[in-house]
Amino acid sequence: MRRHFLASILAGALLLLAGCMDSPVDTEGVPEGHARLVLNATASLSAATLVVEVTGPGIGEPLVFNLPVVDGIASGSVDVPVGSSRVFAGRLYDAGGTETHRGQVTTAVRPGANDAVSLRLEPLNGEQPVDVVISSYTVEIVPLAAPIMVGRNAQIQAIVRDADNNVVPDAKVVWGVTTPGIARIGPSGLLEVTGVGPITVVGIYGGAAATLATEGLSVAAFQENRLRESYRRWWNTETQVGSAGMMLSVQSFQHSAWASNWGMYLYSEYPRTAIQNDPAQQYYPFWSSAWTGSYDGIAALREGFEAGGAWPNARAEAFASFMLGLHLGNIALLFDQGLIVNESQDPATAQLRPYNEVMATAIAHLNEARALSLQGGFTIPAEWTSTAMTSDQLARLASSFKARFRANVARTPAERAAVNWAQVITEANNGIFSDFAMEIDWADWEHYAGYYMTLEASGWSQLHYQYLGMADQSGNYQTWINLPVADRHPVLPGGAPFLIVTPDNRFAQGATLGQQRVSPGRYYYAPNNNPVWGQPTRGSHRWSFYADQRFRSWRTTSGSFTWFPRRELDLLMAEGYFRLGDLGQTAMRVNSSRTLAGLNATNPGGSNTSCVPKLPSGECGGLFEMLKWEYRLETQFQGMFGAPWYFLARGWGDDYRGTQRQLPVPCGVLQTRGLACYTLGGVGGNSASPGSFYAWPFE
Repeated sequence: MRRHFLASILAGALLLLAGCMDSPVDTEGVPEGHARLVLNATASLSAATLVVEVTGPGIGEPLVFNLPVVDGIASGSVDVPVGSSRVFAGRLYDAGGTETHRGQVTTAVRPGANDAVSLRLEPLNGEQPVDVVISSYTVEIVPLAAPIMVGRNAQIQAIVRDADNNVVPDAKVVWGVTTPGIARIGPSGLLEVTGVGPITVVGIYGGAAATLATEGLSVAAFQENRLRESYRRWWNTETQVGSAGMMLSVQSFQHSAWASNWGMYLYSEYPRTAIQNDPAQQYYPFWSSAWTGSYDGIAALREGFEAGGAWPNARAEAFASFMLGLHLGNIALLFDQGLIVNESQDPATAQLRPYNEVMATAIAHLNEARALSLQGGFTIPAEWTSTAMTSDQLARLASSFKARFRANVARTPAERAAVNWAQVITEANNGIFSDFAMEIDWADWEHYAGYYMTLEASGWSQLHYQYLGMADQSGNYQTWINLPVADRHPVLPGGAPFLIVTPDNRFAQGATLGQQRVSPGRYYYAPNNNPVWGQPTRGSHRWSFYADQRFRSWRTTSGSFTWFPRRELDLLMAEGYFRLGDLGQTAMRVNSSRTLAGLNATNPGGSNTSCVPKLPSGECGGLFEMLKWEYRLETQFQGMFGAPWYFLARGWGDDYRGTQRQLPVPCGVLQTRGLACYTLGGVGGNSASPGSFYAWPFE
């Protein structure tokens, strides 16, 4: 009902104010003797097509225009011969082709700009009427970044375009609100909020109108909104389709892609290229979004904190500290420098500091979050994080992130060896008891990076043989890896398919492609249809017969997506005990997933009778290689921008020669501070891998 009530208000306002506007419309491209008009209508969500037929003196055959209805909105431009007595007849249809509304209006059409006219379509089936506004302009109101706290103002802005989609400069929009009891708006578009509740702003120009829905919030509600928004910024920064994780995942062979989207191809080329730190470069916005999103998340906290002068309770204070830890932790994971700021500090006053200092601050915030949470007595609502959690669960999640961050901030094998592993073990022991998952509904919570990283047998995602081929016992992997890179192909010399034949039940089982196609593994399978192998000039080494199985059902049904698996903490402890010399504890934790995969148990001496992984050299991997194998397979696509393998590879020294081990501060940030832009990575470049521990052939 609200949609139709608002539409009727707009139609009346448009007709009342139409005569006030006389700015000329751009007639470039309009046929001689015609006027270009814009049609806008707000209909029901079930509407599919608006058909408008124009007739009149001098018009031979009726002019018929079809406008699709998207999310209840129909909009488009039409060229109509000028003249009097132009009859606009409209019919609205639903998706099944049933006519639901009909109406007509007669008006004159003059050259240039025309006054707005409302064409009312009356319902044929008991629905509400629909008003089609015919004018010479469209109005777009710029969305607000946040709801507005009572007692504060917001500047509302609009973009006006003529019928040729050209921006009308200095357009004087007429403003109004449909809720004058809680808000008022001045001629300049300054919105003043005086009460709590939903607010609809209306902007009108030249007979065209647009609306903006916002909300007036109390101080407490505004602060909670900003806490929720901070978490949302963190989640979107890690998982949006253009996140840095897409590039990092392909670079680390976590998945393979021959598509060029989001820098996946450019930055996984051989030889590796340096990061192009240039705002004009095509893929700059994607990797730099990790910086922008993290500091936007901190800005949301600052807005909430400043609204009340302090956080209102222990729940808000604990969650704010938790979010500061996540945002700064991500900066430290990815970038060589960062700004150390909190919810009460303006980033403009902060100086760039090395990543290790940024991470120390992040962990301090997580310590504070844990301490406040252990005082107990509150629950984080699902509205904030997609799934509710108790204060104890928040404390355990904070400990889990501390363990993850301490281990994975390392840029080199020497740095990872120097991690305080005893502390990592303690924090992992204090961590989550079960997987931490996000509830993905594709409305409030989305995960497009996970979708495309695991989209089976596509240009965006296939299994890459580089690491996962080490499961193979047939010798196919050693044949493939020892070919020159340009000759690596999923069909081996002689015509046999490169099949991974392995006792590891996470992989498809069988000795032939036919057998494997009907025997999917727990994590990987061989699709029945031939894989999509495209762009051969980008390298057939990117192609394979395999795709993701573990998240296959999730892609079609949505629901829970694990972002912090409990197994990650078990394997962090396994690595910690290995570093501290307690190999028995290491073997025990490795075996918990290894034996579940159908592989023979190992022991402190590193027995590997299943020979998984089987290294490029043909040797069976020892205890640490088995630990790495389990770590990779059990955490794939889960956490750290969906690309945990990137952070593991640099710390273990497995990253391919020339791969950047961290990202530079985005050039746009440096320029605003008067600092020179720089880059990292590329063969022989700063902060670049000197070559993998595996010494890949032809690396």
